[in-house]
Amino acid sequence: MGTQKKKSTGAKVVSGVGKGVGGVFSVIGRVIAILFLILVITGCICAIYMANYVIKFMKTDVGIDLYSLDLNNTTILYADDAETGELYELYRLHGVENRIWVELEDIPQMVQDITIAGEDKRFEEHQGVDWIRTTYAFLNEMIGLSDDRQGGSTLTQQLIKNITEDNSTTFERKIREIFRALNLEKKYTKDDILEAYLNTVNFGYGTYGIQAAANLYYGKDVQDLTVPEAASIIASTKNPAWLNPITDPESNKSRRDWIIGEYCEMQGISETQERQYIATPVETRRTQMQNDSSASSQVQDYFIDTVVEEVISDLQATYGYERAYASSLIYSGGYRIYTTVNSSVQNTLEHYFENVENLPPIHNAEYPQGACVVTDPYGKILGIVGGTGPKTNARSLNRATMSKRQPGSSIKPLTVYSQGIQNNVITWSTMIDDHPFTEREDGTGWPVNFNGQYLGNIPVCEAIQRSTNTVAVRLSDRLNPLNLVNFLNSNFDFGLVTSGYNNDIALAPTALGALTIGVEPIHMIGAYQMFGNGGTYVEPYSYTRVLDNEGNVILEKNITPTRILDPETAAVMNKLLQSVTDPTTYGTASSVRWGQQIVGGKTGTTSNDYDHWFIGYSPYYVCGLWIGYDINATINYAGYSYPPLVLWRNIMRDLHAELPVKGFDGEENCVAMTYCKETGALASVNCPSTAIGYYKPSFLPSTCSKHLGGDEVGMELDDDEEYSGDDEDDDRTVTVRPRKNRDDD
Repeated sequence: MGTQKKKSTGAKVVSGVGKGVGGVFSVIGRVIAILFLILVITGCICAIYMANYVIKFMKTDVGIDLYSLDLNNTTILYADDAETGELYELYRLHGVENRIWVELEDIPQMVQDITIAGEDKRFEEHQGVDWIRTTYAFLNEMIGLSDDRQGGSTLTQQLIKNITEDNSTTFERKIREIFRALNLEKKYTKDDILEAYLNTVNFGYGTYGIQAAANLYYGKDVQDLTVPEAASIIASTKNPAWLNPITDPESNKSRRDWIIGEYCEMQGISETQERQYIATPVETRRTQMQNDSSASSQVQDYFIDTVVEEVISDLQATYGYERAYASSLIYSGGYRIYTTVNSSVQNTLEHYFENVENLPPIHNAEYPQGACVVTDPYGKILGIVGGTGPKTNARSLNRATMSKRQPGSSIKPLTVYSQGIQNNVITWSTMIDDHPFTEREDGTGWPVNFNGQYLGNIPVCEAIQRSTNTVAVRLSDRLNPLNLVNFLNSNFDFGLVTSGYNNDIALAPTALGALTIGVEPIHMIGAYQMFGNGGTYVEPYSYTRVLDNEGNVILEKNITPTRILDPETAAVMNKLLQSVTDPTTYGTASSVRWGQQIVGGKTGTTSNDYDHWFIGYSPYYVCGLWIGYDINATINYAGYSYPPLVLWRNIMRDLHAELPVKGFDGEENCVAMTYCKETGALASVNCPSTAIGYYKPSFLPSTCSKHLGGDEVGMELDDDEEYSGDDEDDDRTVTVRPRKNRDDD
């Protein structure tokens, strides 16, 4: 029984153990089942969430239009070569991004293939996402399959990142990028995508796009790149700031060699040729790049400043843009601006003005500032400077176009003499009284002449040669200052003050240049063109046309001359201003000529020697310059020649060095006749002293009768006769209002 009992007990034990093990497995099974169900449920929830997440991105994906990308493109300025007439690139303007768009058809196939080899070998096969690279890149990041952390982005994905600037390192950004890439490949061809990529990718040094990179690093167009150069540029895309061929040439070469290997493998190029590519050195513009700074801090010359400001102003006037927006377009619109500069002329001006040692000597401790403009006879700006000494900032104060200065006697030809002849009030030899016109409050006469002398009746020609103030004031009174102010404002945009007590409708401003605010040198200089070109005017201009980045003309200068003086008046004025520079006269500019070349011009000096001017012209050029301090101070040149004459002569002599001596056109519009120096009338055989004068054929003086026994004295200005000019309704009383401390030369 005992045995049976033991067996019975054992069976129960075994049975209990079996039931215990089975219970454990049953519990484990239930736990596993529960965990499995939890995972399934969690997976379903995640799948549903992911599906919703994906659907959300599919629905909210922003459209990308490759055909109208709003990018910052570099503006290029062009100029004509003065000797060959061929167009050349003058300068580039860009802000943060230096970019020049180039069509894919203009990018060599070799460059396209190298880009694909280095950036996306399966570009032609995938539909926007390379799932093999993407999976490998993900696993490599998770478990470290290799040390190469090659990204999984395709060219399409990189293009999206370039355009959207969506650079966050989040999972959400990657999902957005994937769906955008898939959508982009449905809308555009591979060529469209590759072209956009090559024009938007960052190549370092603020340079975007393959064309700008080729220009920057190798000084050539993309069409001229070699295989090593192209590979070097593409190598920089992995880290543009540090992997470009300038910053880290060794690392760049390492990646460049790898790209060459990939390219040769894809194209079936021999190992021998591959080794030759790798062994070929590349010559970057390293020295120049190290000396260059960003475009925003480059010191561009005064001509470039002038073009930029003129285009901005014209964009505002033509399209109603705000100045800030118009300015941004210059640096990011990808414009093509065709300028008027003559590099030889510009270099000559910079030679003199940038180095004080090349300027005429004076006694002041600090040399004054200056401005100079050279145009052709019809307003085309060939060269311009707006200061003395080295230029230190881009778009700094340009005194030639921005500073308003009193012009002194250089205004006289524009006002009293041209208008006197135009309106048949005076001729070359009209006799005018050289005595003070009125008295000041202290009883002294006004105006005074520079030399303090008064000569009585003198002919107009002598008055302009000597720059006689008294004669100019009498003529202004005769012509009416209001007419003269209107003439300057309406024809040359002088901006003279016409309202308020202290305005320019007075004798001193119109006769002596004592303007209330002043006038920019470029307006003064531009107005003188009419004396040498037959009486017409074109507002000085620094460009002819502007094209946008699609080749559409958005600005074009109207350079059709406007007639200001009739041809006869222009011819007489030309002869009068030539007499000012004639060494045989008493002219204030009789020392300005060189060789046999005939020139005309006029000096101008304001009180206390604050402002010094000379504006002159030849058949080839109009050249005017101003010297003075930004804050008025006397220029002391005692013992030296008048500085503007010396400087003008030096500049113009250099500009004419290779030019033949030439006369002025249109001189046949005036006639040379002998006049009596005593009466100003046309001379008779009995006149004791005569000279040659130049006259309008339509308005000649009478013949001198004094030396025939009569009482007539020829042509003499009558101070009492009123001249109304063009403003026949103006019956105002002209108040003689001299201005203190503004007597001219």
